Amino acid sequence: MTTRIKMLMVTLVVAGLTAGVASGAGGSQKFPLLGPLAGQFCDGSGIVGDTSQTGGLAVINYDTDTNMVLATVSLKGLDANTTYNVELIQGGDDCFTNDGTITTNGQGNGNVSVTEPSTSGHAFVQVCNGYPDTDCFSATEGYVTNTYHH
Repeated sequence: MTTRIKMLMVTLVVAGLTAGVASGAGGSQKFPLLGPLAGQFCDGSGIVGDTSQTGGLAVINYDTDTNMVLATVSLKGLDANTTYNVELIQGGDDCFTNDGTITTNGQGNGNVSVTEPSTSGHAFVQVCNGYPDTDCFSATEGYVTNTYHH
């Protein structure tokens, strides 16, 4: 992600501006991974940067019985044999916390599932390069989903 996009994200988050988000009332939802130069506000209020649908997809679900949020992430056509950080983000306190990794195969494809306790009524997935040396805020390539609401 370029410095300009990172600065824009920080400025908009601090200013409290919002943008449209995908909405739904629970249940499993499938979202394209947008990028490769996309970012999402930590509170899930909107996407900044590239909204091309080139990175694959994520299915996000909330389990009411266990109070857990699950994301199954599938990368398609990214850099071959590369490890990416995966973040399941549910707000500011959870932002830029790596929850897992995906290592792509020779065709640039890979899958992983990550689960964490629900800490808010929304979640989104962010995937970035730079493993293991950086979090997604400092990455040069980033993919995000729209926001899932439960």
